[in-house]
Amino acid sequence: MAVPRVEKPCRVGDLAQMTGKTVRTLHFYEELGLLEPKARTKGGFRLYDEEDVQRVTSIDRLHELGFSLGEIQDIVKTCRLSPNGIDATPKLREVFKRALQETRQKLSRLKEVEKELSTALHFIEECGRCELKPVYDQCCDCARGDHHAHLPPLVNAFVPKQRCPVGPGSEVNYV
Repeated sequence: MAVPRVEKPCRVGDLAQMTGKTVRTLHFYEELGLLEPKARTKGGFRLYDEEDVQRVTSIDRLHELGFSLGEIQDIVKTCRLSPNGIDATPKLREVFKRALQETRQKLSRLKEVEKELSTALHFIEECGRCELKPVYDQCCDCARGDHHAHLPPLVNAFVPKQRCPVGPGSEVNYV
């Protein structure tokens, strides 16, 4: 996670631009206690530094992982109220271990989806090369290519549920 360099304190609009957040979101983070400006100008403008860019980026990452803003508040509160890093580690370890486990489960599900999509795409590409152009409801008996009359679940879920008048091995009427 690359954090943009901040050479000098920046205003909230600059922080918003660097992090991809809106000014309103950053003000909301401040209201929730997730973000505190390092200082204010004489005119009252909030000033932020590189640490704040890192914090907003980390809040965004945790939010992407499924943490609610309330859960992120708890993490921030734990760190702020702990007199030292050692006191904060049990809570952080518990939270991050859970997040890692959930992330691994999501990755596993995504790998399954990737396999299903690949299978469906291969099937669809085979259909696209069919020179016979059968009547739509006769496609379910296709034995050409790798089809063998098995529609992948992702394809089958969207194919109209019509009767197939032709059984496997029967003669198919192509148009």
